[in-house]
Amino acid sequence: MRKLLPCFMSLVTALYVSLIFSCNRDIEPIPEPEPNTGEQDKYEYICVYDAIQQCFNTNVANCPGGGVLSGFCPPFGNAGVSSTSPNSPSGEPDNNNYYCVYNENKQCIVVGYQTDCPGDGFLSLSCPFRNTSSASGGKSSGGKSSSDGKSSSDGKSSANANNNNSSSSLAGNSVSSSSNGNGNSGGTQKCSESAGPVACYGKLKASGNKLIGSKTNSPVQVRGVSLFWSNTGWGGDRFFTATAVNAMVDDWKAEVIRVPIGYSENGGYKTDPSNLTRVKTAIDAAIAKGVYVIIDWHSHSAHSETAAANLFFSEMANAYGSKDNVIFEIYNEPLNIEWSTIKNYANTIISTIRQYSDNLILVGTPNWDQKVNDAASSPISDSNIAYVFHFYAAEHTRTYFESNVNAALSANLPVFVTEYGTVMADGDGTHSTANTDAWHTYMDNKMISSCAWSVNDKEEAAAFFGTGSTFNMKDWTNQNSMTPSGKYIFNKLRTYANSAPWRKGSVVVTPSSSSASGGGSNTRCKDDYGRDYFCQWGTGCFAADPAYDPDGYTCPQIIDNCILNGTLFVNSSVEGEGKRCNNGSNTVSSSSATTAKSSSSGGSSKLYCDFGYPTTASEGGCSEIENANECDNDYGRVVTSCGRTDLIYCNWGPRYYDPYLEDCGESYCGGCYIVPSSAQCTRDSGKVVSICPENTL
Repeated sequence: MRKLLPCFMSLVTALYVSLIFSCNRDIEPIPEPEPNTGEQDKYEYICVYDAIQQCFNTNVANCPGGGVLSGFCPPFGNAGVSSTSPNSPSGEPDNNNYYCVYNENKQCIVVGYQTDCPGDGFLSLSCPFRNTSSASGGKSSGGKSSSDGKSSSDGKSSANANNNNSSSSLAGNSVSSSSNGNGNSGGTQKCSESAGPVACYGKLKASGNKLIGSKTNSPVQVRGVSLFWSNTGWGGDRFFTATAVNAMVDDWKAEVIRVPIGYSENGGYKTDPSNLTRVKTAIDAAIAKGVYVIIDWHSHSAHSETAAANLFFSEMANAYGSKDNVIFEIYNEPLNIEWSTIKNYANTIISTIRQYSDNLILVGTPNWDQKVNDAASSPISDSNIAYVFHFYAAEHTRTYFESNVNAALSANLPVFVTEYGTVMADGDGTHSTANTDAWHTYMDNKMISSCAWSVNDKEEAAAFFGTGSTFNMKDWTNQNSMTPSGKYIFNKLRTYANSAPWRKGSVVVTPSSSSASGGGSNTRCKDDYGRDYFCQWGTGCFAADPAYDPDGYTCPQIIDNCILNGTLFVNSSVEGEGKRCNNGSNTVSSSSATTAKSSSSGGSSKLYCDFGYPTTASEGGCSEIENANECDNDYGRVVTSCGRTDLIYCNWGPRYYDPYLEDCGESYCGGCYIVPSSAQCTRDSGKVVSICPENTL
């Protein structure tokens, strides 16, 4: 832990809603939709949520979460209703299907982006209720761009479309699953509360900007707690026991336990070998309980302890690297240290761990794990890495620090919050429910896993039992023994447990084209010569196949997605998780991809250059091109169909003329333009926006 660091309704809306639901007998009441028969229902209506100023299309007879059933959507500013929405309100592309789940109603609303669910709903990538109808839709966003402006020097493109993630969708009375192509055959994974989350999900793996389960191929979010420093005599050392770990899992409902080992500080492993003994005790206890466990080198200067850390992780990876439970955190909280220094250290430790294990590795980031965005410009090449972010909610507000995490996610890097507190960064101060709730909403929307600090009775605000009295190891659920922070975490974790997918008995498993087809499928995308297309993603090599695409993409869309965010191959002789595609070492060029077509649908696609929504007669727009080289990739993107809304816009403010500034294009400064990545925009002091304001064009 870091010690020091610096609904009201509008008048128009009220009028509309009152018109809809007035007692005027001249207004015909909305008929009840027919029961769900597995086909599209006869009636289609709208659920109006005034509190969040949004509407969703629905075929159900009632709206969960305080929504009002209506025949139309009131004019919430520029909002409208659509059955799908590929972009979130922030403008970040997201190809997942998200659900707002309502346990009391046993009902789900399908939303097209990550959002705060109205009422008591919670966001999920699947709906746990099989025999129910669901609402769908959401507010969509567009974008404008100028066709001239700043260009990229690094040529990097954003890959925040979560290509390898999957989701479950409701169709009639059954749940149908879709694939991320990681080698699983679909169906359901048997789970039980007694066996734990690891038995259900399998080991956690990086996939796009999410963590997925090796057994389910679906994005996973786990929540838990962190033990205190292991250092002898610091007080937290007496909680490194099976009793404490069991209580955190059974009573507090933790799904992950973080086990920090202190080294250089007084009483640390450097001078007291008993640290290792107690750390192993806690690790073994977590594994026995079937939860995830993070083995954490808890240092602020690990890069200067490389030899010791290397030896420690060599031993840990050798002993525990085959366990699906285990996650390695190799640098707790780097101080104000350059990312390049951290990266060099990380590559050394990662190389050692990989001799024994392919498990998930977590890497700390500069400035006490707060500049996670620094990793976006130069990520580590290993395919199973997540990047660490820490916050102390009373001091580090979501408003100020959220953009750092967004930059990493936009660069397709997964983030893990291995430590957070509800108080100030020094461990003291007043607990902030509002600030912590805001962070939890954000982490839930982004499916970011987390651990709360800390299991300890040290007299400080961040300690769960730091009330000033020595904690009785039998009072784990006695809230009188807890600090305000402890009470908050205790109740928060127990509330989350009520909706944890693995505790419900089964989790939908997403199949893959590779495993389901037995090495071939008649729906795979092919070129004019009948060769199968494959795409190299960060997690492996997988066939391009609409039958198993998580977003229901057609072949041209899949090929387009791969061109932008992966590498396209033909007739690869290898496929599957962790595999590298091949076709004589020659990838498919963007221009040759114009012939991509599906054997099940026929026809070929064309290439277009998309500069975004037209802003003037000469700027923006989308037009057909002969080959990819005709598209200026500094400002546009090669696509196989126009109308994409996933371009990234960066706003540098209103344009102004200054003949004395050489850095401004054509002597004009400011403006809003398409950029290759969110990371570049942030790095260049711009702001990622969904639509370019008129005064910036």
